[in-house]
Amino acid sequence: MPKPESQLPESQVTPDVQLEKKTRRRFSTEYKLKILAEANQCAYGEGLIGHAQ
Repeated sequence: MPKPESQLPESQVTPDVQLEKKTRRRFSTEYKLKILAEANQCAYGEGLIGHAQ
């Protein structure tokens, strides 16, 4: 059974996905260094973090 069409009030604005600004994530230096330290402690060895097996 299909849903009935919703009636938006005239003052309601529908966001346009095409116009939304895409923002990149920003990571602090401290966070990046923490991730690198964790990767260096990994039991799988250096250079294999994220490597497809």
